[in-house]
Amino acid sequence: MLTGYGGINMKQLNAIMAQIETQRQLSQKEMGALEAKAFAAFRKAMKKKMPQIDAMVALLEQSMDLSQVENDEYFHSFVRFDFDSLIDTKQPYQKELLAQLLSEDHCLDADFQNDCVTNSIGPCLLINHEGDVLDQDSGKWVISKRDYETKEELFSQIEAHMEKTGYFPSVIRCDYYGNARYVNTQSAEQVEANKALAMANDILSKATTVQQGE
Repeated sequence: MLTGYGGINMKQLNAIMAQIETQRQLSQKEMGALEAKAFAAFRKAMKKKMPQIDAMVALLEQSMDLSQVENDEYFHSFVRFDFDSLIDTKQPYQKELLAQLLSEDHCLDADFQNDCVTNSIGPCLLINHEGDVLDQDSGKWVISKRDYETKEELFSQIEAHMEKTGYFPSVIRCDYYGNARYVNTQSAEQVEANKALAMANDILSKATTVQQGE
């Protein structure tokens, strides 16, 4: 008989542990199937509430409010939202299912503690309270306060950096206490030019759609 410490039958023990692992895998599979079934039922039930969710998503897309969230190095835009208008927030499972729905369908995070929905803006160019600029994508400080004297010079260098890298992230300024806001580094002429370009692209897109439909 193959035994280990204390005279334990190791062959028998290994067989028992194998049975436990098999049962655990079966349980996990069954649990996964039940969770998928519950989510499908929840998604179906939420169809009637989709106008409210769509309106919230539209508001979030236009939001200029920024905040930091736990376990994410990037800033999030956010909007306040009354989750009680969608679910019974006293039921933990409903909050879990709604959070899953918002994440999978809209890439949003539900913050039930603060009654808001957030969306990561991803890596940005961060102007800190001392005036230095961090490129969060590369993790490098790309502009020093010593490199410029005026706001216009700073914005010009930021625009030049984005042109050089070919990456055009959001630009935000953060104060000593972590409060952040968006910064528009473009001149008035650039803003108007971009508006005109966007309008031209929109007209071209609509014209193309009409031609394809004929």
